[in-house]
Amino acid sequence: MKRDFRFKVDVPKYIYPTGKAGEKFSDGLKKGVIYAAYCGECDNYMMPPSIYCPRCFSEIKQFREVTHMYLDLYTVVLKDFYGRDLDEPVIYGFIRFEVEDKEVEGGLIHRIHVDNLDDLILGAEVEPVFKDVKERRGIVTDILYFRLKSD
Repeated sequence: MKRDFRFKVDVPKYIYPTGKAGEKFSDGLKKGVIYAAYCGECDNYMMPPSIYCPRCFSEIKQFREVTHMYLDLYTVVLKDFYGRDLDEPVIYGFIRFEVEDKEVEGGLIHRIHVDNLDDLILGAEVEPVFKDVKERRGIVTDILYFRLKSD
């Protein structure tokens, strides 16, 4: 027997401080740039940026602009939460990053836009499409979506 429980939970509003790493990432988004944190002690890049390296626990003091982005995984959503067909598919993907030719540990999950679902290829290079500069607030939704990179 299937039971459906619905209830409302009031969650108080709070302010989440981003810290130094988040601040650099946020400032980059406002400029239309994506930054990865860089640990000079163990030559490790991280996304999302962190203030401490997860490998050697050194304090992060450098941030580098991401130079390449790739679609590593994706899912195509065809139905809403109630099982109704969507007017058009919604695609979410895991984006992997590189700085120059060095892989960045971690990545971001974000919306993907393609005109044709057959164009989706794992490992394809992608690029972000940002909101108009006047509308950016320094949050990840300043990126409207990622699209396949055109040469």
